[in-house]
Amino acid sequence: MTLDTNRPFIMDSSGLILVLSGAGPNLPGRKLTQLAKMQMIKVPEAVYLEVRKKDNKVKEWIERNRSLVLVTASQDITRLVRHVQTKCSDFSVFSSSTADVMVACTALALNNQEKYSNSNVRYVVVATDGELEAACFVLGIERISPRAFVQLFASTKIIPSPTLL
Repeated sequence: MTLDTNRPFIMDSSGLILVLSGAGPNLPGRKLTQLAKMQMIKVPEAVYLEVRKKDNKVKEWIERNRSLVLVTASQDITRLVRHVQTKCSDFSVFSSSTADVMVACTALALNNQEKYSNSNVRYVVVATDGELEAACFVLGIERISPRAFVQLFASTKIIPSPTLL
């Protein structure tokens, strides 16, 4: 199977925890690091702040890969907060979660940037939360479950690009 580099991922807290250390099959940290080096993984800063309180394995992985994956809240991202909260106001748990809202805002902002550059890149959210999934649907953001993400990349041979060697 060929890796589609036009489909990078934005990880939510639940996504990162289940991918790296949750019950069931996990993706080895080294494989997730390979994806990060290929610029296939992004983590909003709000997710990092949330996950570092919950799971040491994930916290350590982000710390090691911080320069590769962390997305700070730029003006393009924070400008979308009100829009996202308004469109998804029926999802009270989602709207009250800073990390979930920032995942959606980050996905929208990065997808908008890619749209204007005509790159055909579409970021996909990795999460389990039902309200975040519903918000992604309302906002037109694609989502994949952490289990599907693990299955996808457990069976994919990742060949680093020559620039990463």
